[in-house]
Amino acid sequence: MKHTMSIAATELFTLSFVVQLTLALATYTIGVANWVLALRVVKLSVAYPLSSLNYVGILFGSYYFFNETITFTRILGVLLIFTGVLFVALSQSGRQLISK
Repeated sequence: MKHTMSIAATELFTLSFVVQLTLALATYTIGVANWVLALRVVKLSVAYPLSSLNYVGILFGSYYFFNETITFTRILGVLLIFTGVLFVALSQSGRQLISK
C-alpha cells in the first residue's frame, strides 16, 4: 500500500495505479482472512503474541523495499515489543499449566 500511494499525484487513477491498489487491498484482505481462520483453531493467547512478528517483518521490509534506515533505537524498540509480548504469552501459558 505504501508503494502504491507513493506514486506521484499526476499518476493517480491510471490503470497501473488501480491495479497496484487492487493487489495491495487483495493482499491485505487475504491477511485478514488468514487471521480469522487462524483464530478458529488457535487460542487467542497464542495467536496474538505471534502477530508481534509483524514488527520484525516491517522493520526489514521497510529497509529492503523503501531504503529506510534501521537504527539501534528501532531495533531496540522492536525487541522490547517482541519481548514484552513473549512475556505475556509465557505468563498466560504458565497460568494454564497451574490451573490444570
